[in-house]
Parts: sequence; structure tokens; C-alpha cells
Amino acid sequence: IARDGVSAPSPQEQLGALIMNVTSAYVQSIVAAGVHEQRFRTFLAFAALHVDAAYARAMEAAEPGIESHDLIAFRALHVSPDYVASFAEIGYPHLAPHDIITFRALHIDAAFVVRVERSGYPHPSPGEIVRLKVLPASQTHVR
Repeated sequence: IARDGVSAPSPQEQLGALIMNVTSAYVQSIVAAGVHEQRFRTFLAFAALHVDAAYARAMEAAEPGIESHDLIAFRALHVSPDYVASFAEIGYPHLAPHDIITFRALHIDAAFVVRVERSGYPHPSPGEIVRLKVLPASQTHVR
């Protein structure tokens, strides 16, 4: 399994690979999709979250240069390329992965941001959007 710059799995990781069917072909497909990862255990996390080559390619296209830990968080939170694109469509084309993760975890979607803007907050920063979502006093102005 250790190929394409990916570390050889430890005995525990080999067992995990058997259980989750992480094969050389799986690792190669993820690497071919543009994921630059050297730690075999990350491929176990990908497999556990059902990250396949198609998802990796789609998220790389939506968020160029996405790192493995962000890809894992995106998949765990069900972040799709359409979700990322929805923010680009309303003027946020280059959100940092941690902002996308925070938005998704807090159930912030593009419609919420539009409501924020219509409530008198022209093009708020990602941090301001989060504050408006989580602070009860401010949130009442947006709903």
C-alpha cells in the first residue's frame, strides 16, 4: 500500500485497512484526485467518512489546494461543492476552509448571509456572520 509518497501502514493501520477495505487502488485514486497526503492513517479517516475520488476531485475544484484535514471536516459536515459555490454566488468566492467549516457547523447558509445583508450589514466578514448567528441579541435582527 505504501506508494505515491504515502507512508507504510503500521500494524494497527493494516488492520484498519483490512476492516475498511483501504486498498492500494483506493489510496491511488485519492492521490490521483489531487490529494497530497503522506500519512496512511489519513486514508483510513477518508475511508471511514466515505471520501472517494469523486468527492475529493469535486472539493478540490470547489476549494483549490484543500488540505486533508479540511477535506475530512468537510465530509464529516456534509459540505458539498454546491454549498461552497452558494457563497461565491453572493460575493464570498474565497472563504477560508475554516470559515466554511464553521458556517456549516452553525447551519449558516447563503440565505442567512443575504438576510444579514438586508438587515443592514453590508458584506459582513465571516467573523461578523458567525457573531450574528450565535449572539442572541444580534440574531433577532436578522431572522
